[in-house]
Amino acid sequence: MLETDKAALKWARGHVGWQRQELVAGRAWSNTFKLKAVDGSNTYLKILPVGYGDEVSATAVIAQHFPDSLPEVIAHDIEHGYLLLRDHGGTALSSNMVSHTHRLLSFYASLQARAAKLPGLLAELPTCDVTRALSDLLFSLSPDRGSAPPGMAMATPLADFIGEAEAAYYWHALTAGSALIESQLALAKALPPTLAHGDLHVKNAAVLPNGGCVLYDWSEAAIGPAGLSLCNPLLLPVSQAIRVLAGIRKDNGNSGYELSRVDSSFEALADVIGWHQIYRSLICGYIEKLAGDGYAARETLLQGLPGSLLAGAMRWLVSWSLAAAYDDAQKRAGAVLLRAGLDEILELLRFFEAGSEVGNETDETARRLYARAPNITARQEADEVLLIDPHGEVICHLNVTAGGLWQLLGQPTSLHQAIAEMQMAFPHALPKQIAADALSVITDFVANGLVVPAATNKVP
Repeated sequence: MLETDKAALKWARGHVGWQRQELVAGRAWSNTFKLKAVDGSNTYLKILPVGYGDEVSATAVIAQHFPDSLPEVIAHDIEHGYLLLRDHGGTALSSNMVSHTHRLLSFYASLQARAAKLPGLLAELPTCDVTRALSDLLFSLSPDRGSAPPGMAMATPLADFIGEAEAAYYWHALTAGSALIESQLALAKALPPTLAHGDLHVKNAAVLPNGGCVLYDWSEAAIGPAGLSLCNPLLLPVSQAIRVLAGIRKDNGNSGYELSRVDSSFEALADVIGWHQIYRSLICGYIEKLAGDGYAARETLLQGLPGSLLAGAMRWLVSWSLAAAYDDAQKRAGAVLLRAGLDEILELLRFFEAGSEVGNETDETARRLYARAPNITARQEADEVLLIDPHGEVICHLNVTAGGLWQLLGQPTSLHQAIAEMQMAFPHALPKQIAADALSVITDFVANGLVVPAATNKVP
């Protein structure tokens, strides 16, 4: 064990009584120990390198303003980089479940709407200048590093992760498109300042027993526009997100599906409605929550979010160069994420260069026809429909909604057709709720092989 860890554990014993320690996360930028007390309760000690106390101070400040949204801070030491947190007792979210990402974005939007109305909080945290996002990224990639921008003097070259040749390739491509990128970044000025997490993804969140959520790992926290933390390879791809916004501005169409009710994986849902519609639904849900909670009007959000999303995607990439030393395995893992994020920005640049033309990307998959799998039979019992496999085993119990959809799928039917039929059958239910329920059921049917694409590809 490192001497710095021993010193931190000794410090923690002065604040909580604990019997055993377990290293639960060892990374280049921090070590985290779980400390178990005699009574079985847990606390967590996070140890950051000396000089990296920003996360400690940010977490303490944010927890004061949002005690319901962060783990309780028992004690902290900014100088030494110690952060002692009480176990929140929550359940981890899954990065592959659509409803979990929807829940995270809805919670985060509500938090940001509240934060924007707290001038004390806005004054206590560092401010992110979104117009610097490109210059900071270019400096991190530069083959000939000149004078460092503010806060970048100790930055590690991203070439240490992806190699000098690749870093130079990305640097030249981004430099060539800098005018277009900077014009997009300027759009973010339309949005009011609020709290930005900086490294938002489901692995940095949990659901509490009371149904609330908590966010942790605030190492990149700053004050900036909404949307600044939404796009990174662990959450939403920036090129797809900005294409979605362009499509919404172009057609002012529907907001997509209510994904909080869809307990399916991203891959299973994409087979039914397509990736574009998933991203549209998630981003529209985020926008609607921000607007509904009074952060900014929908029109203002549609105007400013493209610049904020792009700035945040670049800021996330730059954050890799600002952490402490990485070992070889961590550099290899980081290189995969960095390449993915940089490729997203180049894809977005091509989109801008093409004039931001948006095609009909939202309806094609949902018009695909589905029908019951030929080897599955059904039997009605009371209010349930039982599905039976070729061996005569009951494999599924369907409620009224699912049973009605099963009857519809006796003939080739698209998702849009199924939703329309179910809304007619249940006229007093909320249309959005019916659409979400139908989507959830059909996605489960497809994922489990109970329903298959019909011979006819899609509705003519």
